[in-house]
Amino acid sequence: MQSIKQALGFFILAVSILTIPVHAEDDDDDDYEIAEMKAEINEWLSSDEGKGLKEFVQKEFSNDVWKIINARIEYEPWKALEALEYLGEIMVEYYEILPYSRKKADKFLDHSRLEVESYALAENIMQLEEDGEQAKEVSDLKKKLKGNLEKAFDSKIELQEAEIKNLKDEVKELESLIEKRIENRDQIIQRRLNELLGQQDYLEW
Repeated sequence: MQSIKQALGFFILAVSILTIPVHAEDDDDDDYEIAEMKAEINEWLSSDEGKGLKEFVQKEFSNDVWKIINARIEYEPWKALEALEYLGEIMVEYYEILPYSRKKADKFLDHSRLEVESYALAENIMQLEEDGEQAKEVSDLKKKLKGNLEKAFDSKIELQEAEIKNLKDEVKELESLIEKRIENRDQIIQRRLNELLGQQDYLEW
């Protein structure tokens, strides 16, 4: 699937960029390395893979998410890389689930939205506190963040419970298969014996 290939293409970028040391002792070297990292991220974002991830994020998440990424590319490109990697992982998992269950994929995406929005809110709160903004505005955002985390927790539990149910169903199916094999033990052994000895199995179609 093309969307998975687009997201996986990101990881090639991540590996190549992460080999660039960011914290050099010389300020000029440090500035050069940051500029190089920014250039590589922007170049990748202009590729088909980068555009695919950008379109996914803009479609499935709030506009604030991409604004934060753009700001990080400018001032903290290594953090932008971490954010893009996280979003790329979400995209890959979503498109892996989608062919098997639209409902499960949508629930996973709903949970991911809450997680990403929580990151964005936390980022906003820390910036406001750093800028010395009014306590009420910060307090309101913290309440919203807490509400988001409560919803994210509940949705995560729901996803985990669904996964447990799927595992139980698989175990039940496997137990049924084993019971049938035990019931037909002698016949299965005889068929294997015939197979090993090159004898034709009269039960074959």
